[in-house]
Amino acid sequence: MRSHRIDTTEAIAALVSGLRFESLPRSVIARAQDLVLDHLGVALLGSTQPWAAMVRTIVLRDGGSSESTIYGYGRVPARAAAPSFSWRAITSRHRRCGR
Repeated sequence: MRSHRIDTTEAIAALVSGLRFESLPRSVIARAQDLVLDHLGVALLGSTQPWAAMVRTIVLRDGGSSESTIYGYGRVPARAAAPSFSWRAITSRHRRCGR
């Protein structure tokens, strides 16, 4: 028996795989460009903040192979990169380190 989730995933994959850039409305392309630029700007600014250095220190101390990228810094272990930038993860790890 197939799950609803697999059917939905396959439907989305079929839709996306059939898209062609030329068929996208200009408004969709312009909005996507705006969102990418906004993301990059916010991420790069955030990478210069003092808390970002604390996060990098924790991520690098945990070790592992470099599979992901932290903007403005470089490659780090994937298992640490994604959750490390949520404020909850930062503060809970900070408390566990006795700081």
